Amino acid sequence: MPKHISIETKEAIVNDYRKKPVAIGAIAEKYGLCQPTVVKILSQYHVKLWPKRFLFSPDLKENYFKEIDSQDKAYYLGLITTDGCVYRKNQDFAFLAIELQKEDGYILEGFMKEMRCNRKLVYSKRSNTLTATVTSVDVVHDLERYHVYPRSSLTQRFWAEVPDSYLASYLRGLVDGDGSFGLYARPERPLSRRKQFCMCSGSEVFLEGFIDKLVEALGVMRPRINSDPSCNAYDTRWTRKDDLEAIISFLYSASGPYFVRKKEVAERILADIRQHRDNGRLTAS
Repeated sequence: MPKHISIETKEAIVNDYRKKPVAIGAIAEKYGLCQPTVVKILSQYHVKLWPKRFLFSPDLKENYFKEIDSQDKAYYLGLITTDGCVYRKNQDFAFLAIELQKEDGYILEGFMKEMRCNRKLVYSKRSNTLTATVTSVDVVHDLERYHVYPRSSLTQRFWAEVPDSYLASYLRGLVDGDGSFGLYARPERPLSRRKQFCMCSGSEVFLEGFIDKLVEALGVMRPRINSDPSCNAYDTRWTRKDDLEAIISFLYSASGPYFVRKKEVAERILADIRQHRDNGRLTAS
């Protein structure tokens, strides 16, 4: 004989389910009912079932990128701009994915913790990479405000409106994605090493905006943009010691995440520059 369920119990079930994402099984266990019965009750009250993505991460910060008001947000935005991708299937389904080398996985772990996303990182043995995925229409929509769109690697634009107080973190995120520091031996000059900072992109417009911002903010020399038409790639480089010192010092002046391996090379470049400067002073005296 079917169990009688009072109106009060049905309304309590509906209220519990609407409060926050919760599995049907948990509601059924709480009220001593079977799952089909709970589903039927929710249907009677025209309650839409929570999508699975909300059940996995009920506390997901879907409005995380609505405003860039912290060093961490600025950094992750920069990293997503250069090393992330967004996908929108329709108005109800969209996701963000960031793929990094396994050795940089701590960055993804920090991001998922910051977002309160419970999805596990996915490891690819073939490419030795880890991928973080956040499923959220709101997150993808908000990222569009900063020129992050699906399939935009060749048309990417620099977000020139970044607040000055978060500029260093935003740039550091961009550099961790598509930038590199180099310190190379010179066989012909064993006491001197070649130093450079390089930024790459599939979009010439993006690089122009990146250069404009560094020139405006730091007063560095304006480098030329090199192109490789065979693979739709562009890059620009700084090699002057004063420029390198200004760029590196600025990038790491703000708190927040960073690729340890890149910072280590950057710090070696700074140490090399300052050592030779001090040696020059000693010689001159």
